[in-house]
Amino acid sequence: MVALSESQQNFMDRKIFASLSITSPNTSLPLVTTVWAHFEDGKFYIISNKATAKWRYLKSGQTAIGINICDPKGWPYISVNGHAKVIHEDDRSDFWELIERIIRKYNTGQAIDTWLHKMHSAPVEARRFLLELDPENLYTSI
Repeated sequence: MVALSESQQNFMDRKIFASLSITSPNTSLPLVTTVWAHFEDGKFYIISNKATAKWRYLKSGQTAIGINICDPKGWPYISVNGHAKVIHEDDRSDFWELIERIIRKYNTGQAIDTWLHKMHSAPVEARRFLLELDPENLYTSI
């Protein structure tokens, strides 16, 4: 578990999109995708769903990921890597509360309810999960 400084935590509290990188088990090429990133209790969290390449790679055992959070208006960044843990609804009693905290960070007004409804009503094959990363390495300019 990592501890962020106050300025790093303030940076993570902002509505800044992140890039997640995971390597394809078939081609060894990286997939880089834009995600919502959240830091809480020493860990980074990403919302995803089972209808993505991320899920297919994770399901095949590829858990090494990198996350880069960079301010689009300047140079500050936080970059972490390590092995992700997949968290399903049944794995954590506060699963939906954590999902809602992440949604509220990136949305306002009616969009919050729209996202929550979309996630709760998704078919099984597109069900949401969380990626939990307890970073092995942290690099930052902050």
